[in-house]
Amino acid sequence: FKATSGPVISKAGDLAALLTNLEPRDVLFIDEIHRLSPAVEEIL
Repeated sequence: FKATSGPVISKAGDLAALLTNLEPRDVLFIDEIHRLSPAVEEIL
């Protein structure tokens, strides 16, 4: 289980780093996902 907050993910590279560090069967929880930047939303 990995948790982060939407406002912390400010660039697409931040999201890529989180996703590439996930292990099989990990869950990524993004609190306040509604506050992601439009660029990061598009990547997700």
